[in-house]
Amino acid sequence: MEEELDARWSLLEGAFTIRHENYDLANDLRLIYLSQGYKRRGLTSNIPFLQGYQGNACFYCGEPMAQGDIHVDHVLPRQVMQHDEIWNLVLAHGLCNGLKQDRLIGPHYMRKLIARNENIMGSNHPWKARIASALGGSARARGAALMKHYDQVKLILGTDYWGCSSSYDPEIDPFFRRLVTVLNNGRPR
Repeated sequence: MEEELDARWSLLEGAFTIRHENYDLANDLRLIYLSQGYKRRGLTSNIPFLQGYQGNACFYCGEPMAQGDIHVDHVLPRQVMQHDEIWNLVLAHGLCNGLKQDRLIGPHYMRKLIARNENIMGSNHPWKARIASALGGSARARGAALMKHYDQVKLILGTDYWGCSSSYDPEIDPFFRRLVTVLNNGRPR
């Protein structure tokens, strides 16, 4: 009960620290986000950096991405997190990004995101300091912070999982992978 209370209080405090004009704050915890509370900014400048740690594979399905079909996605939905921090951004196909939308992902993606972030932490890139500042100084602290964010997002979004299940993984779904390959290359592999 205390953890849930802390999570809800953190969400409320976070919502009030965002300074914007013309916003409405919902009363229902499941709907706590600011409507028209932020202006989306371009994230394409992050593509080269993210490719360095992710390669040319979609974070969600694992298939190669065509040059014109690389999207930067918020793993934990932007509508809830209200930021564009690098620790929450990944590269995805347009199709994967569009199908996921602002839905919750399964915990296996959180483990994948934690591993990707730890890969960044093993480098000398300047983003390393920002990730440490946002999530913690040790691998354990960063993993715990990410899972706390994930739990808070689950409180807000409920069980609206991408693919209708917390275990859905398009990376091991042969139909989905074939579909993405056909759409990207025009032929199955």
